[in-house]
Amino acid sequence: MKRNLKSYTNFLNELLVLERFYFATKYAYEETENVINFIRNNKLKFAKETDFGLTVGKPNPFSVKKRARTTRRNIILEIIYVRIVSALEVLLVDLIRDVFILTKEPFKRQDIKHQFSQGELLSLDSTTSILNMIINKECRKLSSGGYNDIVKYYKRHFNIEIGSFHPGNKRMEEIHDRRHLLVHKLGKTDKAYRKKYNTTSTSVFINEEYLLETISDLRSFSSLLKNQLDYRLNNDFNKPTKKQSLSKKMRVIELHHPENYEFEFLSKDYEFWAGDEYCKSNSIIKKIEKVDLETTKLEVVGEVQVLKSFLRLIRRRCKKNGFEFKEKGLSNDNNNGGFSQKLLDEELILKIKSELPEQPWEKGIHKLIATKLNVSNKISSSGIQQLIANGDFKMQIDGKIVE
Repeated sequence: MKRNLKSYTNFLNELLVLERFYFATKYAYEETENVINFIRNNKLKFAKETDFGLTVGKPNPFSVKKRARTTRRNIILEIIYVRIVSALEVLLVDLIRDVFILTKEPFKRQDIKHQFSQGELLSLDSTTSILNMIINKECRKLSSGGYNDIVKYYKRHFNIEIGSFHPGNKRMEEIHDRRHLLVHKLGKTDKAYRKKYNTTSTSVFINEEYLLETISDLRSFSSLLKNQLDYRLNNDFNKPTKKQSLSKKMRVIELHHPENYEFEFLSKDYEFWAGDEYCKSNSIIKKIEKVDLETTKLEVVGEVQVLKSFLRLIRRRCKKNGFEFKEKGLSNDNNNGGFSQKLLDEELILKIKSELPEQPWEKGIHKLIATKLNVSNKISSSGIQQLIANGDFKMQIDGKIVE
């Protein structure tokens, strides 16, 4: 499956815009030079309308001398080249952000430590803030580093050898080194550059052929990188373990209330305890939907104990205010029906006890109780087993009491 990596699309658009900008600028300069030469060669006057209805302003400080033309073209080529290589560096860092949004798996490294003061942690309003700090720190280091640092990062985190992609690591290094000289030394080479690339030239230049070749190479490079990331995302990074998939439950809650009633526990900053675990509602509420003015529907996802505590809190609020509360389980359950209660608590156990007749019970009694109380068969059976364990009833197998 191909992923929508926004940074890749942005990079291709940037290359296209810069390529078109170069040809448009080149055309504009050439045509301007032709017009100026035409006026001068025909001894026409600037700022006056010609016989064919064209008025050309005085070309100051635009010069058509050979040296000026060469300088002008070189500057345009260098400016575009620098932006192209900068766009590549942005791509390489922003792709990491795109992957981070899709999966956290390649970033779960035990050898990387982050330190937070107690004040910082208590100031964070959600885990999102922590994730934001982590990925920004990772990307900031890469942005301030060099191309080789990025190559190592992709190998270490994604197992992708970007140095092996066309046009090759040596060519990619040269592209970056040339950009570095243009930005920091106005194109003047130093001893290290001349030795590395076995040249005696004291300056680096960008001509049209080199610019267009670079654009073509970077298109190929980015396409290969995108394909490799797609492969890794589909085959290596998005395989949740069985433990992970079973550790969380999802519930859909439907609340019926007076018109436009506001529940405090739906606030993202609402805090509560699940046993001895501190929780916030925004960590488990995944979706809130206003069905109508008197009905609110929400999806909650979380660990079983956290869900129990949160749903118990909601039930109590609804019971206290006389509101209707309906609950439906969606994942990791063996049934798919909608029930008014799904989590076994003391209140529900007492209801099951009151509905049970004298023993011996007929076979399948738990199903009859489930229907009466509008709960799942599994919950009803668990409640009966709990009552037997408490000593309220005797063990029974196939309709017979076991003494």
